[in-house]
Amino acid sequence: MKRKEKLKKVLVEIAGKLNQDGTIKWLLGSSGALMLHGLEVEPGDLDFIIEEKDFEKAVKILKLNKINEEGHFSLEKDGVESEFIAVDLSRDKLEIKNYGGQKIFVNPLDKELGFYKNREGKEEIIKLIEEKLRERGIISTGI
Repeated sequence: MKRKEKLKKVLVEIAGKLNQDGTIKWLLGSSGALMLHGLEVEPGDLDFIIEEKDFEKAVKILKLNKINEEGHFSLEKDGVESEFIAVDLSRDKLEIKNYGGQKIFVNPLDKELGFYKNREGKEEIIKLIEEKLRERGIISTGI
């Protein structure tokens, strides 16, 4: 199975578990979100951000392993590494992408752009995001 197929399989499986009872607020972040926004990227891992108040329930459902004292948890399946962190998502406006029969929650693309602009060495990804936003008419071409 190709890497992208493995990513999709793992993403859909985790999303299905998180969506199962409909009470866990979560989103897919970073390059996984960019992939669902239609950018030509292949994530090295999957980054899940879970609402703080729902995090303990998610840890139990997914049987996660704690990887550090900052509260990051991980899961490895079919060679795909997934990381999970707890964040206050109460004020976040999320978009829903349908992928593999599951609802996948992501930040709007312009919010992801803000995150990437605060990271060093991400110039190429920033260009890709800006191009996609221009295609959607969300940012000006400067003309």
